Amino acid sequence: MSQRTAALFLLTAACFTTCAAAQTPKSDDSACPVNILAQRQSAPAMLSASSPRKDGPSQGLHVILTPTSEIAIESLEVTLHGLSPNPRVLPIKASYDDEVTKAFDLHRRNGEKTLTDFDVWMSKVGALRWLDVTSITYADGTRWSAPANAICRAIPTNLLLIGQR
Repeated sequence: MSQRTAALFLLTAACFTTCAAAQTPKSDDSACPVNILAQRQSAPAMLSASSPRKDGPSQGLHVILTPTSEIAIESLEVTLHGLSPNPRVLPIKASYDDEVTKAFDLHRRNGEKTLTDFDVWMSKVGALRWLDVTSITYADGTRWSAPANAICRAIPTNLLLIGQR
């Protein structure tokens, strides 16, 4: 690879990273009672020419929770945010009119002390942008809900693991 090609590649990568960071909402997660790591996932897909699926692209996240308290998490409600797979042109200071969301109500597995990880999937999505935790129910019956002025958010890593698990 020539120096010119390598420089162009690095410049393009820097632009995509900068543009994506500029268009990702900032969050104040200081009020969030869990630390969240979201890793991108993708499922293999096969389509038959005789019976094509109309579901569109599907993407998912593997989410790992680290509670900041000792009380076990019984369940939580999250909202996954993404963009539709429709083509778009993004001018400077763009707004997303084609955002898609999906809410999930997740519970700990039988026999486990607390909810530590889960997978969420969304079909008909072009890109997953972030996951918001809207409420947490603890094993002792107490409940935490996200305040209006704070966000409990995980922005997925940009690395897509293949063959995980």
